[in-house]
Amino acid sequence: MIFIHQFLKTLFSWLPEGKEKDSQRYVVSVWLVLFLLIVVLVSFVLSKKEQPLEEDFSNGTTLRFELIGQYALGFKQIIKETADIEEKERIYSGLIQQAQEAASSNADKISMAVILAELYSKDEALTYLRDLEKDYQTTRTMKYDIAVMKEIYTKDQNWTPSKRVREIFLHRYQWFGKLALTGNMISDDPIRTALFQKAKGITNKVLVFSSLLGIAILTGCALFILAVIWLIKKKLTFAGIQSTENEIQGSVVFLETVVVFLFMMMAGALLPGYMPGWFSIIWHLLTILVVFWPWFRGKTRQDSQRAFGLKTDTSIIREMGAGIVGYLAATPIVLIGMGLSLIISKFSGIIPIHPIVNSFQEANTWRIIQLVFLICIFAPIIEEIVFRGAFYFYLRQRYSAWISAAITGIIFAIIHPQGLVAVPVLGALGFVFALIREWRQSLIASISAHAFNNTIITILLISLVQV
Repeated sequence: MIFIHQFLKTLFSWLPEGKEKDSQRYVVSVWLVLFLLIVVLVSFVLSKKEQPLEEDFSNGTTLRFELIGQYALGFKQIIKETADIEEKERIYSGLIQQAQEAASSNADKISMAVILAELYSKDEALTYLRDLEKDYQTTRTMKYDIAVMKEIYTKDQNWTPSKRVREIFLHRYQWFGKLALTGNMISDDPIRTALFQKAKGITNKVLVFSSLLGIAILTGCALFILAVIWLIKKKLTFAGIQSTENEIQGSVVFLETVVVFLFMMMAGALLPGYMPGWFSIIWHLLTILVVFWPWFRGKTRQDSQRAFGLKTDTSIIREMGAGIVGYLAATPIVLIGMGLSLIISKFSGIIPIHPIVNSFQEANTWRIIQLVFLICIFAPIIEEIVFRGAFYFYLRQRYSAWISAAITGIIFAIIHPQGLVAVPVLGALGFVFALIREWRQSLIASISAHAFNNTIITILLISLVQV
């Protein structure tokens, strides 16, 4: 450890020490490097074009489209005996619109025919396929699959697809491929029944989650109103960020910590193209080492812990509970951010989805364990240490809590791979996490809030995918 410390000291000997770290010229240079890294990361995200059409089938249908399609067909099973014809038509029209908006890949677009065939009729599916072939820039692969899909919906029950066709459709279209291949079977065929049972299970889970979400939103709004009243009456106060003179002097090292983290993120984004997947994972895990940067730059361990907010005067359990309550109480703020993202998405036609979401599709148990650890434990810890720890502490020495929370929230949102459409909702979350850190004067609460948010989403994804 001593050898590594001395090696790094020598490697970064050109960096200023002591009071020189607070010089205006040096601080400006660190900010410039920070913004340069942000621009590079954002440019990298925006430059990720869709795969060429010929390669667009490599991963099959997207998870979002598959879930929306299964929800639509499962919903049909629930209402087919209860709703009247006009009500069904209205509901089906809304479900079709949602599926069309979610269809982002070539496999999604062809799978739309399966949804139309099941919700309406085979004739509707055939009309859609003809229009798709005529109006869309179809590739050789698409033309072949459209021709097969047409054959499926024009043959009688005695027609059986070849083994090659079955393999192709099951690989490219997954659940929709299975359903398409049963399109000529009788309605109570065991294979079709099992497929619709899965769709119905997804629909029931979505309806249950929607009900729980509604209760959580009502609870959060009530807590938000209560918090505002208590703030006005001064029954609720923010603890603030307490700093020692030693922590404030040379505090630019905490801004440096953010720069080091973003540099490692940038390198990690480029690694998958040149290194094996396991090395990329290890590299991302190594980003936790940025917590030692202030110590390496001359801060004591105690100063670093206080600046990061890794100390608390109350029990950890109490801080975790406060983080979750604070998260719920900030529901209106998150809803405003979500609403803005939805409006931007509607007008831009871009759907903000984290790339890791599709990793749950066809994931085995070990892969799911890795994803849960990464999303629910590691990401909240490292992101809170960097943004609500180092970055927020640095800004808080100079600006108010509201301005500091807004700056950390915006930059936190911008560097995420969902793209600029997701900035309002992710920025709102970052803003909320910063206010929780300000309220509790501890990072444990904001880490808990962040982990709670990610865990809820992860549980929903796993429950829907692993039906």
